[in-house]
Amino acid sequence: MLDGLVPVAFGILVALIVIGIMRLTLRSKSQKVYAESASLHEDMTLTLTDDGFQIDQASGLFRSKWANVVQWDEDANILAVFLNRQMALVFPKQQVGEDVLAKMREELKQSGLNRSGKLRK
Repeated sequence: MLDGLVPVAFGILVALIVIGIMRLTLRSKSQKVYAESASLHEDMTLTLTDDGFQIDQASGLFRSKWANVVQWDEDANILAVFLNRQMALVFPKQQVGEDVLAKMREELKQSGLNRSGKLRK
């Protein structure tokens, strides 16, 4: 009986070590990427349009249609709009008014994303 538990326990231990190392390196990599991304440090102006939204900043302009958003999600602090599975625009709720956030949620739902955290089919 114990012979079967030893490999399982060892596998769990190895998995925990790997997860711990990944978490430590991910935080460091994230901080470096943020520091290197000059446009993330610029002031941004969010404008909602009839069919999407745009973000204006000193380095340029970004536009997207609600229909091109593949997913959205939120927590108590942010609303994230995913342009693909790997890239999201993060809107801090402290800096974006609740009326704008409510309008964004409504537009996302009308575009076919009925709830947060669900990927568009």
